[in-house]
Amino acid sequence: MPTISEQLAALAVTDNLKHATMPETWVKLPWSVNRGTSTEIGWEPESYGEGSQAGSRAGWYWSPAKVKGGNGATMLKRAGAFGHIGGRQFSVWLFTEGGEKPSGYQLVAYQAGTVGASVPADTYTFKLRKWVGGAETPLGETTSVGMEATGSFAVVSLSGKVSAWVRQNEAAAWTLVGSEVNDTSFSEGFSGVDGNGSNPFLINFGSGTMTPLASGARVGSRMLQGVGR
Repeated sequence: MPTISEQLAALAVTDNLKHATMPETWVKLPWSVNRGTSTEIGWEPESYGEGSQAGSRAGWYWSPAKVKGGNGATMLKRAGAFGHIGGRQFSVWLFTEGGEKPSGYQLVAYQAGTVGASVPADTYTFKLRKWVGGAETPLGETTSVGMEATGSFAVVSLSGKVSAWVRQNEAAAWTLVGSEVNDTSFSEGFSGVDGNGSNPFLINFGSGTMTPLASGARVGSRMLQGVGR
């Protein structure tokens, strides 16, 4: 039975996000200001400035099909190097309905610090959250997480547990960030992305179902223990 790390490595890319124009299927998250911008390089949130909720300015959700059964994942990859500016964030969503108020599981990759100030390159704070009708419940926070220019991150819901994952670069294995959290609030919904901050390009959006692990199976190769939990 494959581990979560192995399943994430095998998760197919739903959309590489490289488009000359915005696809019509990219439906805007209602709590975001806009859908962001798609180019041949990837997707970007456009600029700074938060939306009314969830800390995002730009965002969209994948509308053709829901992820069902309570076991799923959403992943996103950095599209190379970009400037590291405090206040930037981008996130992946799992099991959201795209309603007027946020719902579902959100994993945020956040560049801590004052907006506009330089911060350490390739270092993020990961925030795992649950949203129900616009009300936020923090599920976990881990500081000083390394994610390089070819790194990826993912939110996973599997067998009643929600977790955050990072692939520090494209040659690395997927690694659990912090700890798994018991939660069964959502069992199906759409996947999406949102963000806040200029010039980060993001690619290789992927979302799909996950296979429950055999009893006693390890979730991955190792665990990143963070500060601030």
